[in-house]
Amino acid sequence: MEQTLQELNTAWIQAGQRVSDLRAKRTLDMLDENVSVEEIATLSARLEAAEVKLDIAHLKYQNALNAGQTENNGDDKMNQKQKEIKAAYANLILQKPMTAEQKALVIIDDGTGNPVWQEEVFTDFQRPFQSIKQFVNVIPVKTFAGTFVFEDPSGITELTELVDYDSQIQEDDEKLESIRYKIRRFGSIIPVSLSNIQDSPESVIDILQASHEKKKARTENIEIFKMLQNAIATPSTLSSHLDLEKSLINDIDPALKDSVVIATNQSGFSKLVSTLDSTGNLENFLIYKMIDGYNSPVIFFNGFRIVYVSDEELPNVNGSAPFVFGSLFLSLKYFDKGTLLKSSLSYKFNQAMVSTRFIDQFDVQVANTDYQYGLMPLS
Repeated sequence: MEQTLQELNTAWIQAGQRVSDLRAKRTLDMLDENVSVEEIATLSARLEAAEVKLDIAHLKYQNALNAGQTENNGDDKMNQKQKEIKAAYANLILQKPMTAEQKALVIIDDGTGNPVWQEEVFTDFQRPFQSIKQFVNVIPVKTFAGTFVFEDPSGITELTELVDYDSQIQEDDEKLESIRYKIRRFGSIIPVSLSNIQDSPESVIDILQASHEKKKARTENIEIFKMLQNAIATPSTLSSHLDLEKSLINDIDPALKDSVVIATNQSGFSKLVSTLDSTGNLENFLIYKMIDGYNSPVIFFNGFRIVYVSDEELPNVNGSAPFVFGSLFLSLKYFDKGTLLKSSLSYKFNQAMVSTRFIDQFDVQVANTDYQYGLMPLS
């Protein structure tokens, strides 16, 4: 049931009160010698979760407030366009007749569809899932194999001065590198009962979102981290957050500071939080901020963006949590040939089904090591 503006406001206030109560309790417990370190760590985890819920509650209230203002100002043309795209997309999947306008929104080739608005639609789909793809260099390609040429960052120097109009830049001054890519195909088949979507055909998009796009983000993460880890034979040892902080300062080019991202898994983030909390540095190092375009708080470690995925997507290594940090955008190239889909109607056990086959086509290659790979012991 959709909440009213007043209910969202009340939920925001109540979430704030819970955070205030937990902060006060943690302060008292830290002064109480009878309270164990484990109990404080548990309370800190509860506080962290409450703070995130507070930010989300505030975001929901703000979004509802803004939505109300938008409605008062007139119809949202983008929302209408999204509805049209969903309707065309659903007709393609359900193999229904399409109008000329709907066909204009969808590219159809021998029954295989690839939405013209694919980037907008699929980006919206993937937002609920943590995808590392958003931090790397995505390069759209049309061929299944090829060579990508780029300037070697390690050889970048200052500009060449042109003394007069006849001056020429020697081609040898540019240190170029090349990497080869070979597109791989990853697929899934999503069956959906027609009875689940007959009332609102457009809802098939939301149903597919909950299954395929989660698999897609998970697969992308596994492949990206696999390449990043394999490119560095010997990872460094990060005994604590202090080693991580030092490496960010000493081992990463300061010119790349704005593009630096720290990536770890659930175990690594939990270890980082507990270590910072036990030393009283949690609030100094970890900061949660709301940023336009994100539905949940963005986390920063000492000024650097930090993200974490599941332990299954980025497994621990011999009892240590992996940390990959640096300019992932410059380091890794994601060659994207797009997503293909094809649907078919079938009857199984007297139930009408529509099965949609998704094929994601991409390859990932490490271009250079403008990043670090380290392991932080969990015990």
